[in-house]
Amino acid sequence: MFTISSRYDSSESPTSERLHHCIGYFNAYGYAAHNTTADIFIHLGEYIYEYVGNGTGVGRVTTVREMATIADYRRRLNQYRTDESLVCAHQHAPWVTVWDGKYGLDAWDGYKANRNRILDHLYKNQIDNTVILAGDSHANWVSDLAYPNDTTLFVPCTVPSPEKVPLESNLLVTSVTSGWETKMTPAEADTKSAEYVNSSMNLNLQWSEGHYRGFFTLAVDAQRVYTTFYSMKNHIIPNLEGFMIPDFIVEAWANKLNRPVAGGVGKIRAGALKVNGTS
Repeated sequence: MFTISSRYDSSESPTSERLHHCIGYFNAYGYAAHNTTADIFIHLGEYIYEYVGNGTGVGRVTTVREMATIADYRRRLNQYRTDESLVCAHQHAPWVTVWDGKYGLDAWDGYKANRNRILDHLYKNQIDNTVILAGDSHANWVSDLAYPNDTTLFVPCTVPSPEKVPLESNLLVTSVTSGWETKMTPAEADTKSAEYVNSSMNLNLQWSEGHYRGFFTLAVDAQRVYTTFYSMKNHIIPNLEGFMIPDFIVEAWANKLNRPVAGGVGKIRAGALKVNGTS
């Protein structure tokens, strides 16, 4: 066991916070540490995997069975923390790691009753400015949620709308290494994303992307929530080659997603927006 030094900065002002949210190997961790100014990292999903894997290709031989003892978990944690990008990210800022279990088989409908209770509480109490962060889907998803699933009132985030129709916005980030559509080419994955966002079954879905691994940053102040998604060009070999995909804004009291004017409607580098797909 060993200990490394790290740092922590308090918020710049009572009305401003800088948050950084990331998931999962580890190039994305290093890129985030070197290229963002986050005050805190929020990790959703599995920080480590408990099952047996084959890490011989990258010099990480795991135990011959699924983890079952404290010693197993300590060994796996120590093994993870030999990765330079992960160590750098822990030195960069403190982390909030949210536990994860497969009680709902990783499906949104595994928690439908819980979700509806939350939406019901927000609706009945007229609570504005709600943004939900989520992960562990191994893909990027950005949605506006209405109550009670009133999809007929959704408008694409690329279309200006003064109406407070949705109830909240949902930002779901991909994994750092675990795949989803990684066996597809980027173009093939974007085509699949366009099918998802344009489906009549997904009227709440505003943007989807499934090929790349990465994270997003979240800046919160009294006027808005501003999020920027980042992806790594390659997570198979150690590198810090990342790029920004899209960014989104949730203005105070708007209760819906918008695209920043400076970014240009539809000017994204991967995935598909509801209105006109990738560009």
